[in-house]
Amino acid sequence: MRALIVVVITCLLLPLTGIGQPTQVAQECSRSKIFNASAKTTLASPDELKYDVRHVHIDISLDNTSVAIAGKATTTALVTEGNFALYVFELNSKLAIDSVSINGKDAVFVRTDNLVKTFMPSLLQTGDVFSATVYYHGLPDAGSVFFFQSGMNNAPAEEWNSTVTYTLSEPFNSKDWWPCKQYLEDKIDSADIWITVPDSLKAGSNGLLQRVTSLAGNKKRFEWKTTYPIAYYLLSVSVAAYDEYSFTRTMPDGKEVLVQNYLYDRQNVLDSFKNRLDTTGEMLYYFSELFGTYPFHKEKYGHCMAPVFGGMEHQTMTTLHNFNAALVAHELTHQWFGDNVTCGTWRDVWLNEGFASYGEYLFAEKFWGDTAALKYIQKVHDIVLDDTVLTGSIYMSEAEANNPYRIFDGRLSYQKASSVLHMLRYIINNDNLF
Repeated sequence: MRALIVVVITCLLLPLTGIGQPTQVAQECSRSKIFNASAKTTLASPDELKYDVRHVHIDISLDNTSVAIAGKATTTALVTEGNFALYVFELNSKLAIDSVSINGKDAVFVRTDNLVKTFMPSLLQTGDVFSATVYYHGLPDAGSVFFFQSGMNNAPAEEWNSTVTYTLSEPFNSKDWWPCKQYLEDKIDSADIWITVPDSLKAGSNGLLQRVTSLAGNKKRFEWKTTYPIAYYLLSVSVAAYDEYSFTRTMPDGKEVLVQNYLYDRQNVLDSFKNRLDTTGEMLYYFSELFGTYPFHKEKYGHCMAPVFGGMEHQTMTTLHNFNAALVAHELTHQWFGDNVTCGTWRDVWLNEGFASYGEYLFAEKFWGDTAALKYIQKVHDIVLDDTVLTGSIYMSEAEANNPYRIFDGRLSYQKASSVLHMLRYIINNDNLF
């Protein structure tokens, strides 16, 4: 679905020991984003503007020992420009393409680095719908723990003696694990994500788990489905030896939301985090009072544990390192501001990160009291008003929007942006409108 208000920037937020550490949070969050963003800042090809993605069905095999991937992905799309002759998408050049078919017919394709051009068997016209299936396999560049993330990662969670394979696609790394169109202004209307894994493991993803299918060779296939529009880089998978801890929470309007958590299958993990996980339900309720009912209430909100550098707000199922309250509040706020309603260009990234950062303050104000909240916001203001760096605006020019260091500037896009929201709240001076 082509969207005027489009999707999201992510936040790989460093775990906090307390609510009052905005300096470290923004610095580490922005560093990891800068690393990923440096690879690409524009649409790969103007030919990608000639079709509108309607549905994606990813069907892949993974385990938790490497980033090796094999499977297929089917994209169903609507043609938006006549005489459509080329289907163009991105896929990491290290992933081999076994075949491409269009509407069930084998198609010829050519590759230039990460760009794949597929010749349509016949010309299509505006309004036509086609399905393209790409069979592929291989080993993309493997990311590792903390800074050096790629789209597909395998790393140990050393504290819990668990190894995880997981995706981090923001901002332009979806191509590392599935053939895709990486364009903010084209949300995918719906998606099926099927992940086949050894039967000792679990695989988490977006939306609702439809079924777990037992397969030959001691394998299981986890079949997830989301029917909400979703940005390309918010699709995710995470594979590990997980236990599940889930519950439901009733929202202010009476709707019930499933809170589904995939935790490391290790002794004391649930005991260590249960109280914080239960607090997620209370956050959902409170943020629904402030922002409107949780936007994906028909599916779920959840978490997959992985050794990421903080957290990433994958739609309906955040990937995170631990359950620090500020981190959870930040990523949960992103479900409204980033995943559901998002900026249309990188120039407006402050809307995503400003609201998510302000969610930390709102959590502190409600759950920890005015003193803790004041301490938090004062530290934010101290950073923003630091005389040694008292430059820059939350607004970006077009030239600045090509510079990942500026896009993910922790002081401007996170801290100053949240300060602007705080200021506007008090200028309006009517929390009934908040």
